[in-house]
Amino acid sequence: MSRIPGKKPNVLMICIDSLRADCLEPERAGSIWEEIGRPDTPCLDGWRENSHLWTTATSTSSWTKPAVPSILLSLYPTEHGIFETAKSGGKRKSPGFPPRVNSLPEMLRNHGYLTLGLTHNAQFDSIPDFSRGFDEFTSCGGNVDDLVDSLCADDRLAGSEPWFVYMHVLEPHYPYDSRVREYLAPHRVGRFPFHQFRGEDWKEFKSSLKMGDIFPTDEETRFLRQAYRASVERVDTALGRLFHWLGEPSRQEDSVVILTSDHGEELLDHGSIGHGQGLYEELIRVPLSVRLPGMLSDRVDEIPRSGTVRIAHVDLAPTILDLLEIRPPDYWQGSSILGVPEAGERAIFSEVKHKRRYRQAVTRGRHKLIRSYRFRRAEDGDSRSDYNQLDDLFACRTHQIERHLYDLDSDPGELTDLSSLQPDRVLELENLLDHWWRALPRMAHGVAEDLDVDVIRRLKALGYM
Repeated sequence: MSRIPGKKPNVLMICIDSLRADCLEPERAGSIWEEIGRPDTPCLDGWRENSHLWTTATSTSSWTKPAVPSILLSLYPTEHGIFETAKSGGKRKSPGFPPRVNSLPEMLRNHGYLTLGLTHNAQFDSIPDFSRGFDEFTSCGGNVDDLVDSLCADDRLAGSEPWFVYMHVLEPHYPYDSRVREYLAPHRVGRFPFHQFRGEDWKEFKSSLKMGDIFPTDEETRFLRQAYRASVERVDTALGRLFHWLGEPSRQEDSVVILTSDHGEELLDHGSIGHGQGLYEELIRVPLSVRLPGMLSDRVDEIPRSGTVRIAHVDLAPTILDLLEIRPPDYWQGSSILGVPEAGERAIFSEVKHKRRYRQAVTRGRHKLIRSYRFRRAEDGDSRSDYNQLDDLFACRTHQIERHLYDLDSDPGELTDLSSLQPDRVLELENLLDHWWRALPRMAHGVAEDLDVDVIRRLKALGYM
């Protein structure tokens, strides 16, 4: 159908927290799903069958706090400065959105869009000024059923004004909800009732794994993965109603729908659980699908085929503006994926920081390098300078470096480090990392503010503090 002059497409971005890319892909030999089977996701599978898919999409980081700002700002964490929540004197501080930088919702609102944010994740309340650019942002929207109900019942989305909605579904992030707990209760095995774990239980379990104090058995590992799988299936059922709503003829004609996750989830792939601790593929490779409406059918041929182009989360905002024929800010780091050549190998970068540990990753072609830094403690013993101020750490403290090289084609689980066998490849990828990191503009970071007591309580419930 030809485009109606002057009519603007709507945009819905669905971000499913902690959803591994391999949850929505055929099981491969050696994957964690080989024994128990991947999650049963008929609704997501059906939706994705009629969308453009990518298996090579990558998050800029491995947990929500730095990753989602990168989606909305098209900047890497080093640029926007939102790495972590700092602890100081019993208080918690978090950097805010950088000033004088336009986000995706700001750009769309400036072009006549109604901009709405709908989620149930305390991380967004912990970032000062995160809601900038949204006409309305709800961070306590309830579980996935509540979010779907709110979205489908919003009369504003049936009006003539074009809209952009960012919907962030917290599930399958732990702790798991009542339906998942009830379903898993008869299947519980081993010492650890993962289906009943609260935030503090997950935090303690993760710490014990790191210290080598506990070693889950094979059956306990299976139950951990079954608990996560059940939570993914819970999300799938709820999103089925949203996909039905999106399937109405008017929305098929006028709404761009992007579905992704902010990061993945480790399920003892490399000896840990959760997210934020590293940059392995189970943590940074994310599902990505894009469905164009009928009114943009003339742009379909510009979308590259899956697997031919590596895509980074910083590319999403520029791609959306390209579809809407809006020029992005020059300082955005991502590029529109529309019309890019399918030949060639593009380097993709990710980073994560926690206190005195900082990790970078670069993937190009079949090879991936993870470079890890560990900074020494502050001489005066003051840990406040451990947080967020990455450039200061490099300038003022010595550090140790580790490098790990993987061949993702022959070793997709990243179990064999090739760095000692292929030093030339390490040097090649390390040069790419150096060039990327040094070229990143350092934006003026947002002012750090003390977190509200209620926000701290909600973050603790998620196992973050």
